[in-house]
Amino acid sequence: MSGLPTLDGAVLGISLANAVLLLWLGLTVALNAERRDLMLWLVVAGLLVGAAFFLGHAAVIGTGTALWFANLRLWWTLGWIPLLALPLAWYVAVLWFAGCWEESGALLRKRHRRWLTAVAGVGALLGLWVPTGDRFQALAGPLSGALPLGLGTLLLPLVYPAYLLLCQGLSLDALARLSPSSRLMGDLARRRARPWLVATTLFLLAVSLLVAGGMAWLLLHVMGRDAGRMSQQGAVMLTQLDLVTAGLILAANFCLGQGIVSYEVFTGKTLPRRGLRRQWQAALLWAVGSGTAVGWTLAANLPPTTVLLPGALVVVLLHALSGWRSFEEREQTLRWLRPGLPAGEAPPDAPDELEAVAALGLLCGELLGARLGYLIPLGPLAPLLSPGFPYPPGLPAPTVEDVEALRNEGAECLAVTPGSHGGAAWALPLWGPKGLLGALLLGEKRDGGLYGHEEVEAARAAAERLLDQAAAAEISRRLMELQRQRLAETQILDQRARRALHDDVLPRLHAALIAVSGGTSTPEEAVRSLTEAHRQVSALLRELPSAGMPELASQGLLKALRALVADLDRAFDEVLWEVSEEAERLCTELPPPAAEVLYCAAREAVRNAARHARGADPDRRLTLRVSLRRQDGLELTLADDGVGTRTSPAPGGAGQGLALHTTLMAVLGGTLSLESISHQGTTVRLHLPMEGVG
Repeated sequence: MSGLPTLDGAVLGISLANAVLLLWLGLTVALNAERRDLMLWLVVAGLLVGAAFFLGHAAVIGTGTALWFANLRLWWTLGWIPLLALPLAWYVAVLWFAGCWEESGALLRKRHRRWLTAVAGVGALLGLWVPTGDRFQALAGPLSGALPLGLGTLLLPLVYPAYLLLCQGLSLDALARLSPSSRLMGDLARRRARPWLVATTLFLLAVSLLVAGGMAWLLLHVMGRDAGRMSQQGAVMLTQLDLVTAGLILAANFCLGQGIVSYEVFTGKTLPRRGLRRQWQAALLWAVGSGTAVGWTLAANLPPTTVLLPGALVVVLLHALSGWRSFEEREQTLRWLRPGLPAGEAPPDAPDELEAVAALGLLCGELLGARLGYLIPLGPLAPLLSPGFPYPPGLPAPTVEDVEALRNEGAECLAVTPGSHGGAAWALPLWGPKGLLGALLLGEKRDGGLYGHEEVEAARAAAERLLDQAAAAEISRRLMELQRQRLAETQILDQRARRALHDDVLPRLHAALIAVSGGTSTPEEAVRSLTEAHRQVSALLRELPSAGMPELASQGLLKALRALVADLDRAFDEVLWEVSEEAERLCTELPPPAAEVLYCAAREAVRNAARHARGADPDRRLTLRVSLRRQDGLELTLADDGVGTRTSPAPGGAGQGLALHTTLMAVLGGTLSLESISHQGTTVRLHLPMEGVG
């Protein structure tokens, strides 16, 4: 090259760094891609071709110009392949990134269709022209003696720079007109990655201008001379130009790598991963370190073993550090996912709700660094834990508007409207064995960054565990309250029975016995005493809780429901039944505990409708609609057209009776939901999944 060891060493080091970075980026995109299509392989091929070019460039510099001039035609042909392909590949990759081939990119596609065809045509002509440029010497006529480089080479400094400028200028135009993305969080990823890609394109544009100037200078100084007798000054200037060009490309590769690992714009992933950023930093360190070491060895004219031996030790050290870092990340993930998150600042005897809020604060505030968060129960857990748990405590928990979007099991994270979700910007669906359990709503991070893939997965697992624990605690609390209530009622009934027997029944029986044995009263009086005692004993028996429901065992669930409604027939002006054949068959297959829980919950709903649906107007017409169908199990709907409530209550805000039956339904894996609208009526839905039916 220039013959100056320091200059040649710097060029060699930067070329080697470019080769390492491009090779790492190409392999990373190929191995981590979520979707593998033609555009992805084009990006990967462009990165790998760039790496191959700089490896060849470093080889030429490292072995000296003898290798170049010994195989001049071969290197001339091979060298132009990446020089022509890479600018076009970058332009196509930017169009892909901007959404040109998506349904929403019709305008961008229309704007760049002709330009892409023209640039591709120019690149193809140059590909056919440049390797065989010396064949055009015969066309130069009288000038052939003065133009030993050939007509093709003479025009090359005019056509190739224009080709480069077109590719980079059109890339900037595409980056300024991004189309809406069909990918989850694609718009945000594009907006945040665009500055890095714009910076990459600007560096490549500077390279294009530098190449244009360098080729013009080369044409002026080499025309009419033999390339083998190029002056030392010209060689130094070419090497300096090579150094600046390689440095600009290194800066472009750095910006491209930042865009790829920070937002994974080419891999198709929804969220960036922290581990990938750390690997990129290690690749940067290795590229700069190895390039510096190799360049310094060449500049100092040291033997190759000076670099090879320390390089081998550095590789072993980096491998050991990478393994150590992997184990550290694994331990961190296990700490995040460890069952039973610490309860934060909640005291040991705090209520379950405070423990859940403290655990959510630890998850959102410390582990994720979120400004705010909401744990919203959905599906079967909504009646138990509604309205959810906020972070920081005291914030009103919002409702999730688009629940169906969360039911898409492929969705890792959804962007939501902050204004309608309490300031939250992201929604993470939470899943369990019975389907969608809830959603974790998260605000922006305090540092303004994106949530990483590892953070989202850990947060989902921890939030699912937290919901399960909170639901189990709520069910246990309600069952304990039920047990205490039943014990209190039993004690009250027992004391009442004892008092009635002691104070009322036994004196009457005693008086009747004395009257019959002593003859002090008439038989009619004795009969009246015995009759009154019998009446009191019957009343006591009716007040005692029933040990079972023989009507369910003898009639079945459907007939028992019809008999229940028939007993309250006077409470309704009309009763409409909608029972499918499949649901009727499922009713006969219900286990006795499930049938009893479903029947008792329906009885509570029917009695509530009979007592309260008319409100203050006893003459109001009232219709009860009973629907029994198969819907992922057995679903019983009881709807009236009564007065409803002034405001629609929360699913868990029903009375004590429905709250009890909600808990019992949850024990079986089912749900009880209540929807009441003022002046339109109340609807109670009881759903028992197939696990509870079978």
